[in-house]
Amino acid sequence: MGGTYCNFTKVENEMDSASTWNGRGFLQAKKVYGEYAVDSDADKLYIYIPSSTIEGIERLETMVDRSNISLAVQKYFEKEEEQWEIMYDTEHFSIIEEFSPSNKEKYLITTLYLGEHYKDTVFSIFIDEEI
Repeated sequence: MGGTYCNFTKVENEMDSASTWNGRGFLQAKKVYGEYAVDSDADKLYIYIPSSTIEGIERLETMVDRSNISLAVQKYFEKEEEQWEIMYDTEHFSIIEEFSPSNKEKYLITTLYLGEHYKDTVFSIFIDEEI
């Protein structure tokens, strides 16, 4: 919404370790999806992720209902002139299903909020192993 382009690039080792997310929406965070950098001029993005692309997930509906699976977002924001600080955020998912004769795929959906005061936004999906 509010933009003219959006690009996702698969990246590696851009996000802090899973333990960084403990206490930020997770008790025992575990990454179950690749990391993606976002390049967009939009204010917000609607993210649809096929459940079949997420590693080793069982009981997906239960995990979503209990908020045990979330989009983990790491972005930099300008704290003071020329100084950038990391902000950690999580977005909860909903599930939708595509019913067509050839496909019965479930999608995790959420909204990713961007803004001009952020740079280098990276996201992944984490689950809470404690629950």
